[in-house]
Amino acid sequence: MRRIFTIALYRTLQWAAFPFLLLYLGLRGWRDRRYWATLAERFGRVPSTVIQTGEGCVWLHAVSVGEVLTSVRLLRELRVELPGARLYVSVSTLAGRALADEKLAGVADAVFYAPLDFAFVVRRVMRRMRPRVLIVQETEIWPNLWNEAKRFGAGLVVVNGRISDKAFPKYKMLAWFFRGVLELPDRVLAQGELSLARFRELGAPVERSGVGGNLKYDFDRVGAGAGAWAGAPEVVRGLVERTRPEKIWIAASTMPPAVAGDPEEDEAVIATFQELARRHERLLLVLAPRKPELFDQAAERLERAGVRTLRRSRLEGDETLELPGALVLDSIGELSSLFAMADAVFMGGTLVRRGGHNILEPAFAGKAVVTGPSMENFAEMAGEFRAAGAVITVSGTGELAGAVGRVLEDEVYAREVGEKARRLAEAKRGATALAARVCVELFGEAVPRRAHGAWSTFWLGPWAALWSAGVKRRRAKRIPGARGVAKPVVSIGGLGMGEQGRRRWRSGWPRSCGRRGFGRGF
Repeated sequence: MRRIFTIALYRTLQWAAFPFLLLYLGLRGWRDRRYWATLAERFGRVPSTVIQTGEGCVWLHAVSVGEVLTSVRLLRELRVELPGARLYVSVSTLAGRALADEKLAGVADAVFYAPLDFAFVVRRVMRRMRPRVLIVQETEIWPNLWNEAKRFGAGLVVVNGRISDKAFPKYKMLAWFFRGVLELPDRVLAQGELSLARFRELGAPVERSGVGGNLKYDFDRVGAGAGAWAGAPEVVRGLVERTRPEKIWIAASTMPPAVAGDPEEDEAVIATFQELARRHERLLLVLAPRKPELFDQAAERLERAGVRTLRRSRLEGDETLELPGALVLDSIGELSSLFAMADAVFMGGTLVRRGGHNILEPAFAGKAVVTGPSMENFAEMAGEFRAAGAVITVSGTGELAGAVGRVLEDEVYAREVGEKARRLAEAKRGATALAARVCVELFGEAVPRRAHGAWSTFWLGPWAALWSAGVKRRRAKRIPGARGVAKPVVSIGGLGMGEQGRRRWRSGWPRSCGRRGFGRGF
């Protein structure tokens, strides 16, 4: 009853906010024309490659770039365990779609934009797809999506589940609402004990929730260890070989301010680079903003600061760069392949109050990683790394130059921190195997079915009743004395296809069946 009330309230609020949603979609399309091309899929018109199959399918929802990367290994394991099932992946962002098309080619059968969480939109996708398992990553709690998945008979599992420090107070205020929704999943696999406790406090049943580990530890690494950067783009490797820097500093996933008082991370990085360049004349900075819309701003800031700059997107294979200088990595999906060449790494989104970004990719490469204080999105991971001395944390921009400078100048210190990070990251692998096993179990237990919405029942119900009454009346009139049997009966016939069966197929049914008598009494 609680869940019915929750879903009803949610849908009422949705329809009240629908005009504002249309306004928001219009503004998004006006700011970025590429967004218009996504609207058909967001309203449930999935690609023609998404089809029903006899074996069934698995639908994995990956929000953006990070989730796409962590899903690759899981999808590969599901491909092995469920060879006859089709694997479909939905994303929410433009960057996530671009990366999914690249990284999941040959792994997923189709990639599409996730439907808006309106019941009529979700049902449109469900009827087309008929999934046997829906896999949702992290904190994507969508009431209509989850409810319709269960109504259509699909297994529902949350993998890599987490609720950040920043988000938890808001969820807790609405615990009465989420309690009904969190009863829906068949399994909730949280990243750690803290996230598990939060899911249970919000209403996830104890018997269906547990610690599943962090899928991010199992991502496919592009080289690990110093010098192992053969996976880097050829033009970038060529530039480094021609330029021959003595030290390489990667500033990864930098972000703009989140609230008043936050610094601009690109500016902090540039100021730090200029200070370090006085001591390291052959220093190369690789500046990788988090979002594509920040690429131009980063390049303009470097040029205004008088830093010699090249852009990854404009490299043709014969350029060189006078050092000290900077390369703006204005591309998607290439950053992880460059960490192995770095001497120091700063992870952005941590000096500003944005909750931080994943530090595992440089950790697996054995690199010393410097972060700011804001790591709320990865609180459990950050706590483990700090406790092990496997990450360097600064309190603000004033300490950045000192921390990065020490890593560049003290090779023993940098190697010790990087090795601790690598060992800790390696020890946490294995979450993907558990997630795949749970998904396979739910796939075997699921029984997909056709589900009709409330409006269909309301409008078609009376007509169905009249049709049934007419069929009964006609049967009684044509076959006097006919009556039903006391128990349900399943009649199976015509299974043989020997010579006798073929003769009957050619000649039609035996005369003894008659035109009306076959099946009499049922």
